[in-house]
Amino acid sequence: MLVFLLILVSLQAMEHADKIRAIGLRLRRLRDEQNLSQEELSYISNVSKPTIQRIEKAETAARLDVLISIAEALKMPLHDFVRVENGPN
Repeated sequence: MLVFLLILVSLQAMEHADKIRAIGLRLRRLRDEQNLSQEELSYISNVSKPTIQRIEKAETAARLDVLISIAEALKMPLHDFVRVENGPN
């Protein structure tokens, strides 16, 4: 039973990791589309440049307040910013 629970937790963590990676890739794409450097996005969103770098590299899961600030800086609704498509990329 313990092994089953550990496998289940690992699968859920992998699923979340895929979503975190997808959000990071989406941030990079949106930032590039708006011709913003990480430093410029940092300034207009009031989110540190290292935090933006870590989100884009999927090294961290961003807090909700950070996602809101970035979405506002990119002039898009939060739900559009964090939308993750299902299925293969």
